[in-house]
Amino acid sequence: MRSNRINEDLLGHWVLKNEDINALEEYGKVMLKFSSDGILLYTIFEEEKEKVILLIYEVNRDEISTTQPSTENQKEITKYEINDGELILNFQGKLSRFERLPYI
Repeated sequence: MRSNRINEDLLGHWVLKNEDINALEEYGKVMLKFSSDGILLYTIFEEEKEKVILLIYEVNRDEISTTQPSTENQKEITKYEINDGELILNFQGKLSRFERLPYI
């Protein structure tokens, strides 16, 4: 179910901003890696390990829809915008702000 419906502005690595205290409390330290083939790697940094979740994504206007192949392919929809180099996600009314990492 890979999609060609991507936004090139999303491609690359994004980390949750340290200034976003509410999102850090809700999600912890998180990194997103959007690939051009419709793969999104969602990494959660825990104290002694990293948890990586593989998601398939596609973009439709101001929404990112994701499915997790290891589950029953339940689709999640997240509103997004990119503003002044900042990725702002709105998932079920909860905002989180990410900054792009240099290419790694």
